[in-house]
Amino acid sequence: MIGDKEYWGKKVVLETRPVLIDHFFNERGIDKIVGQPLARNIPAIFNYKTEGWQLEGVLKSHRKSMADGKRLDQMQFAMLKDEWRAGRLPGVDARGWAEVPLTALLEPQEIRKQIQLFT
Repeated sequence: MIGDKEYWGKKVVLETRPVLIDHFFNERGIDKIVGQPLARNIPAIFNYKTEGWQLEGVLKSHRKSMADGKRLDQMQFAMLKDEWRAGRLPGVDARGWAEVPLTALLEPQEIRKQIQLFT
């Protein structure tokens, strides 16, 4: 899906990433997650900011372009479990677990409805 341009610009990431983040924090016990988009990837940066991720820094000339060999800056965004839970309180139970039924994960319309509760 990431490489399929048919999905680009349709906010698919904003619909699916919250479900994955809930899984990592609630099921896997992860305390911090990071994302490292290239500084030129404006849509990815927009998505991280929209979801409330914190910019931790810019890694100057960190990556090398496979296309032309130029050095590229890479940004690092992070989300802590407590920050994620604080931003998701309307749909989170007392244990900090998202109140999304497992069957809702199979139907895109229900996912959109659940995500609207959190935003």
